[in-house]
Amino acid sequence: MKFPPDAKEPISSAMGHCAWMSALDALDAHICVMEPEGLIVFVNAAWKRFAEANGYAADGQAGMGRNYRQICASSGTSESITIARMIDQVASGQSAEQTIVYPCHSSQERRWFKLHLSRIPGHDLVVAAHANVSAIKIEADLELEAALCDEATGVLSRRGMTRFAAQLSRFDTAPPLLAVVSLEDLPRLATQCGRRLANEFLHHLAARLKSLSPAEGAISHIGGRDLAILLPVSSLSGQPLPWARTLTEELSKPAMLHSRLLRTKVSCGMAIGSETAWDFDDLLDRADLALGEARVGQSPIALYDSDMARRAQRRNKVEAELHHTIARKQLSLAYQPQVDGKSGRLTGVEALLRWHHPELGLVPPSEFIPIAEASGLVSDLGQWVLETACRQIVHWQDIGMKTVPVAVNISGCDLHVSDFGANVARTVAGFGLNPASIELELTESVLISDIGSEAGRSIDRLVAAGFRFAIDDFGTGYSNMAYLRYLPLRKLKIDRSFIQDIGVVHEADAITSAIVRVAEALSIKTLAEGVESMEQHRALMSLGCREMQGFLFGKPCPPGSIAHRLAAAA
Repeated sequence: MKFPPDAKEPISSAMGHCAWMSALDALDAHICVMEPEGLIVFVNAAWKRFAEANGYAADGQAGMGRNYRQICASSGTSESITIARMIDQVASGQSAEQTIVYPCHSSQERRWFKLHLSRIPGHDLVVAAHANVSAIKIEADLELEAALCDEATGVLSRRGMTRFAAQLSRFDTAPPLLAVVSLEDLPRLATQCGRRLANEFLHHLAARLKSLSPAEGAISHIGGRDLAILLPVSSLSGQPLPWARTLTEELSKPAMLHSRLLRTKVSCGMAIGSETAWDFDDLLDRADLALGEARVGQSPIALYDSDMARRAQRRNKVEAELHHTIARKQLSLAYQPQVDGKSGRLTGVEALLRWHHPELGLVPPSEFIPIAEASGLVSDLGQWVLETACRQIVHWQDIGMKTVPVAVNISGCDLHVSDFGANVARTVAGFGLNPASIELELTESVLISDIGSEAGRSIDRLVAAGFRFAIDDFGTGYSNMAYLRYLPLRKLKIDRSFIQDIGVVHEADAITSAIVRVAEALSIKTLAEGVESMEQHRALMSLGCREMQGFLFGKPCPPGSIAHRLAAAA
C-alpha cells in the first residue's frame, strides 16, 4: 500500500488501487480511516453494511465525512472518552497502536467490539478496525461466571469472593467484617454418609447462612468445610459477636436430608478491616487466626485481636509437642475421689490426665485436649488414659484393695470411629477386668449431637458389653432432658457452675432440684461436681443429691493416696 507524499491529497487517489480496495472489502472487520480530529475519510464494505444496519448511512455516505469521535459518543458506549484518548495517543505518535474491547449494545442484542487503532506510516491518519467479539465475550463471561460461582454450594467461589472484596473496598467506606464459618464435622459426614449427601448438606447450610446474613454481604465457599461472609460492619443491626453466635446456633441445628438427620459442630472466626485501605487476603489470614482460637476455646466464636498471633504460636508449639508426650513419658493420671454425701464412703474416682512438659511446665487439660481433638491426636491420648487406668485398677487389686469404678473421659471424636466400642471392650478385657470397673464419661453436647449415627451405635455396643455411662457437665448443653429416656445412663454429673451458687441463688437451687428429681424418676444417679464447702454439701443433701466430688472431699491426687483411702474403707 503506497500513499502519496502529500497527506492532504484526496484519500481516494491514495486508495484507488482495485486490489487494495478489494482486500479491505473482503475483511469482516469494520474498518475506517480518520484524520486525528476524527473526520472519517474512508470506510470498507463491512463498515458500510454495519452503518446501514445501525442508521449511520442515512445520507448514503455510510459515515464518510462524519466525525468518528462523535459517533462513539452518541453510540452510548461507556468507553467513548477512553477511545478518544487512545486516538490522541496514536495520532500524536505516543503509541504505535492501541486495542480495547468495549460494549456497543443495540435494542435487539448485546454486543461487544474489539477496536484496534494504528497510525498509517508517513501520513497523519489513523486506522480504526472493529471486530465483533460478542460470541467470544459472552462465552468468556459464562466461563467467568462459572469460575466465580461454587458449584457445590451455589454461592461465590474463592475467586468470586476476591472480586467482591475488591468492589467492596473500592465503593464502600464502612469497615468490612469477614467471618469464616467452619462446618467441623463435614469431613466425617462425607466418610460416613457419602460425598454426595455431604455436599447436599453443605449446599443446605450455605443457603441457611445466606438467609441469616445481610443483603449487603456476600457468601463464599472458600474451600473444604469452610464458608465465608464478607459485609460492611454497618450492615449489622448489632454487634458482630451476638450476630455470629446466632449464626453458629442456627447452623448447628439438625437437618433432615433423605431420611438422615445430619448436624455439625460449627466454629466461627471473624476479623474487621480498617475504614481506609484493606486487603482481602490479610483479612482472611486474621479471620483464620480467630477461627483457630474458636476451635479450641470455650466459645465457638472468636473475633481477631492483635494478640492472637502469639497465642497461635503457643497452640502450634503445644500441638507439636503433643506428638511426643506418650513416647517421652510426660503424661500421668491423677485421681479425684467421688463420695457418698451422707457417709463419706468412696464410691468412685475420676481419672484426670496431667501433662508435665520440661519446657512448657504443667499444661492444663483445658488447653491441650481441644488442640488434641482438632489435630486428630486425641484418640492416642484416650487409649493411653484407658490403658493406664486399667493397669492401675489391676495394681490395686493385686495388693488386696477392693476397688471402685474409675471414671474415664471419652472424646466425642472417638465415638465416631467405627471400631471404638470394640477397642474399648478389648482393652478392658485384656487386663482381665469387668466392664463395670470403668465408667465412661461424656459431655452432654457430645452425647446427643449424633444420636442414631455412628456415635450412637458405639454407645449401644458398649452398653451391651456391660459398660456404664455418665454425663459430665450436665445442664450446660442443650437444656433438653427428653433424650434421657432413650440413652442408657448410670449417672448425671451436675455442672459446677450450678453448685457454686447453690444455697445462694434461687435459680441454681431450682435447676439442681429439677435435675435430681428427673434423674430419680429415670433411676439415674446424680453427682454434684465442684463441691468446696459444707454449705454447698448441706444444700445438696437437702435437695436429694447423694454423690459428690470436689475439693471438700479431696483434690486430684496420685494413685498412692487413693490406695490409702481404699485401705481405710476396707
